[in-house]
Amino acid sequence: MLEPLDFLFGLVAKRQRERQRARHKPVLRLATSFVGLALIGAAHTAPLAAELREGHFRIGVLVAVSASTTPSMAAFMKELQRLGYVEGQNTIIDPRSAEGEMGRLPDLAKELVTLAPDVIFAVGTPPVMALKSSGTSIPVVFAGIGVDPVQSGLVKSFAHPGTNFTGMLNVGVDIATKRLQLLKEMLPSIERAGVLRQAGNATAVAIVDEILKSAPAVGIEVVPSDFRRAEDLPHAVERAERRGAQAMILTADAILVANRRTIIDLARQKRLPTMYSYPFEAADGGLISYGPDIESNYSDAATYVDKILRGEKAADLPVQQPTRLSLVINLKTAEALGIKVPPMLLARADEVIE
Repeated sequence: MLEPLDFLFGLVAKRQRERQRARHKPVLRLATSFVGLALIGAAHTAPLAAELREGHFRIGVLVAVSASTTPSMAAFMKELQRLGYVEGQNTIIDPRSAEGEMGRLPDLAKELVTLAPDVIFAVGTPPVMALKSSGTSIPVVFAGIGVDPVQSGLVKSFAHPGTNFTGMLNVGVDIATKRLQLLKEMLPSIERAGVLRQAGNATAVAIVDEILKSAPAVGIEVVPSDFRRAEDLPHAVERAERRGAQAMILTADAILVANRRTIIDLARQKRLPTMYSYPFEAADGGLISYGPDIESNYSDAATYVDKILRGEKAADLPVQQPTRLSLVINLKTAEALGIKVPPMLLARADEVIE
């Protein structure tokens, strides 16, 4: 019997040869990332052979950025393994990534549908809407989307989707005002904040619109700074700074999350206090975050993938919403920026990183 590492690296080499012949170079890079994530998960979970589900399964994955850039996707892979699905043993994973180029999503969605996986896992609003536009009847489990799935036509209702789409919602628009209020509470003297807006992401645009609408009541002038690709981020931050931003707010856009360490470094260099979306961003060095536990969101999505592979229908699986929001403050970053966090705000934090 092959050792797990030998088998998985052999699988990578085989898939590399196959995809080179098919000229799918961007997909090749993502496929390697998925095997890498499987190895990370295996180090912690390593299902025994007896725990593997009997059968052969094919799971498609559509993402806007590389799957290896967030701990959320690692959580999805880890939960799949716990449930008995291991890439290269009983499961084939067909990943497609736009690598930050949102215009590629429609073609990637059609390409993925052509492969006829048993179920597709789609991350974020743009990939999900690309799959909807493709007209596929393949079951789709989504995670990390911020649009209203009923208004956008993905499902008929939260309790009974009635379509081939279901999954886990993110919260962005609903807590946009709260995140602005928390930033003001941390920095009472702040008058102007920049917000980075990915113009090609409908959810990100809606979040920024909500922030702009609530800004006068909070007492902050908000200046949007647009970007479309990761390469645009340094210029977007500099533009916000030139327009007088004393702090920044990030939406939960996939490009921002994937490039969070770049933004954290820029914010530190320019001494711009920044509000982030997820706990792991504050853990990586961000000043403050407020939002859902997105890793649990992805783990729960894996359980829906499992249910569908066991015969349940997406139409009958209720759309789930986050039930808990976390406020995380990084005191080390606050000290580096010369910020004294108000004691009342510190007392309300769910986690304080020292």
